[in-house]
Amino acid sequence: MRLEKPRLAQALTLQGYAILQALFFAPTETSQKAGKAFTDRLMQRGADREPLSGPAIAGAQMAAFREWEAASGERFADLKRIHHRTLVLNGVHDDMVPVQNSYWLSEKPAQCGSPDLS
Repeated sequence: MRLEKPRLAQALTLQGYAILQALFFAPTETSQKAGKAFTDRLMQRGADREPLSGPAIAGAQMAAFREWEAASGERFADLKRIHHRTLVLNGVHDDMVPVQNSYWLSEKPAQCGSPDLS
Protein backbone atom coordinates (compact mmCIF):
# COMPACT_ATOMS: atom_id res chain seq x y z
CA MET A 1 0.00 0.00 0.00
CA ARG A 2 1.24 3.45 -0.86
CA LEU A 3 1.46 5.72 2.17
CA GLU A 4 1.56 9.32 1.01
CA LYS A 5 2.03 10.81 4.45
CA PRO A 6 5.22 10.11 6.39
CA ARG A 7 3.45 10.72 9.71
CA LEU A 8 1.06 7.86 8.95
CA ALA A 9 3.90 5.45 8.14
CA GLN A 10 5.67 6.49 11.36
CA ALA A 11 2.49 5.96 13.43
CA LEU A 12 2.19 2.41 12.14
CA THR A 13 5.48 1.55 13.85
CA LEU A 14 3.91 2.24 17.27
CA GLN A 15 2.11 -0.25 19.50
CA GLY A 16 -1.28 -0.34 21.26
CA TYR A 17 -3.05 2.88 22.10
CA ALA A 18 0.00 4.94 21.09
CA ILE A 19 -1.16 4.34 17.50
CA LEU A 20 -4.53 5.94 18.29
CA GLN A 21 -2.87 8.97 19.78
CA ALA A 22 -0.55 9.38 16.78
CA LEU A 23 -3.24 8.83 14.13
CA PHE A 24 -6.23 10.64 15.53
CA PHE A 25 -4.66 13.61 17.28
CA ALA A 26 -2.69 16.38 15.57
CA PRO A 27 1.05 16.65 16.26
CA THR A 28 0.55 19.79 18.35
CA GLU A 29 1.23 19.90 22.07
CA THR A 30 -2.41 20.56 22.98
CA SER A 31 -3.79 17.86 20.70
CA GLN A 32 -1.27 15.27 21.86
CA LYS A 33 -2.14 16.15 25.47
CA ALA A 34 -5.82 15.56 24.64
CA GLY A 35 -4.86 12.30 22.93
CA LYS A 36 -2.94 11.14 25.99
CA ALA A 37 -5.93 11.96 28.21
CA PHE A 38 -8.18 10.02 25.82
CA THR A 39 -5.98 6.90 25.81
CA ASP A 40 -5.58 7.14 29.60
CA ARG A 41 -9.39 7.08 29.93
CA LEU A 42 -9.51 4.05 27.63
CA MET A 43 -7.06 2.23 29.88
CA GLN A 44 -9.17 2.99 32.99
CA ARG A 45 -12.08 1.07 31.52
CA GLY A 46 -11.58 -2.48 32.76
CA ALA A 47 -14.73 -4.25 31.61
CA ASP A 48 -16.66 -4.12 28.37
CA ARG A 49 -13.72 -2.73 26.42
CA GLU A 50 -13.19 -3.40 22.73
CA PRO A 51 -10.23 -5.70 22.11
CA LEU A 52 -7.18 -4.24 20.38
CA SER A 53 -7.07 -4.87 16.66
CA GLY A 54 -4.49 -7.45 15.73
CA PRO A 55 -2.66 -8.56 12.62
CA ALA A 56 -5.78 -10.15 11.08
CA ILE A 57 -7.68 -6.84 11.23
CA ALA A 58 -4.72 -4.88 9.88
CA GLY A 59 -4.30 -7.42 7.06
CA ALA A 60 -7.95 -7.17 6.06
CA GLN A 61 -7.79 -3.38 6.05
CA MET A 62 -4.61 -3.40 3.94
CA ALA A 63 -6.26 -5.83 1.49
CA ALA A 64 -9.25 -3.46 1.18
CA PHE A 65 -6.90 -0.50 0.57
CA ARG A 66 -5.03 -2.46 -2.12
CA GLU A 67 -8.29 -3.49 -3.78
CA TRP A 68 -9.40 0.15 -3.85
CA GLU A 69 -6.10 1.28 -5.39
CA ALA A 70 -6.27 -1.43 -8.08
CA ALA A 71 -9.94 -0.92 -8.95
CA SER A 72 -10.98 -1.65 -12.52
CA GLY A 73 -14.06 -0.57 -14.37
CA GLU A 74 -15.97 2.54 -13.41
CA ARG A 75 -14.38 3.75 -10.18
CA PHE A 76 -17.48 5.30 -8.61
CA ALA A 77 -20.16 3.03 -10.11
CA ASP A 78 -21.42 1.93 -6.67
CA LEU A 79 -22.38 5.51 -5.86
CA LYS A 80 -25.28 5.25 -8.32
CA ARG A 81 -27.05 3.05 -5.78
CA ILE A 82 -27.05 5.71 -3.06
CA HIS A 83 -30.37 7.51 -3.18
CA HIS A 84 -30.44 9.29 0.16
CA ARG A 85 -28.59 12.13 1.77
CA THR A 86 -25.09 11.18 2.84
CA LEU A 87 -22.78 13.26 5.00
CA VAL A 88 -19.17 13.12 3.85
CA LEU A 89 -16.62 14.72 6.10
CA ASN A 90 -13.09 14.47 7.34
CA GLY A 91 -10.53 16.72 8.95
CA VAL A 92 -8.27 19.05 7.01
CA HIS A 93 -5.28 17.36 8.65
CA ASP A 94 -6.65 13.82 8.25
CA ASP A 95 -3.68 11.48 7.87
CA MET A 96 -5.69 8.40 6.97
CA VAL A 97 -7.99 9.71 4.25
CA PRO A 98 -6.78 12.50 1.94
CA VAL A 99 -9.15 15.49 1.96
CA GLN A 100 -9.31 15.27 -1.84
CA ASN A 101 -11.23 11.98 -1.49
CA SER A 102 -14.09 13.82 0.22
CA TYR A 103 -14.25 16.34 -2.62
CA TRP A 104 -14.30 13.53 -5.21
CA LEU A 105 -17.02 11.72 -3.32
CA SER A 106 -19.17 14.84 -3.00
CA GLU A 107 -18.84 15.53 -6.76
CA LYS A 108 -19.59 12.01 -7.98
CA PRO A 109 -23.36 11.60 -7.36
CA ALA A 110 -24.21 14.21 -10.00
CA GLN A 111 -21.73 12.63 -12.42
CA CYS A 112 -23.10 9.15 -11.70
CA GLY A 113 -26.71 10.06 -12.37
CA SER A 114 -27.76 10.29 -8.72
CA PRO A 115 -29.74 13.33 -7.64
CA ASP A 116 -27.78 16.17 -6.08
CA LEU A 117 -28.92 16.11 -2.46
CA SER A 118 -26.69 18.84 -1.14
